Amino acid sequence: MVANLGYVALLIFSAANNIEIDRISTVGVLAALLIVGSASIDLKDAPKIPYIFTYLGDASYYSNPK
Repeated sequence: MVANLGYVALLIFSAANNIEIDRISTVGVLAALLIVGSASIDLKDAPKIPYIFTYLGDASYYSNPK
């Protein structure tokens, strides 16, 4: 949310003042915030995998020692 608001504020500021902006210190930092925020949401809400898929996945790696 912060990164998206930052992009909007950056767009308004650059359009109003008609100045050159440093891409790394503005857009790069906002992009990093957007990626970190997306990754933290993804880690918090892990997808629920049905048991049958977990069972089939485990079965494919099962080895029977003789």
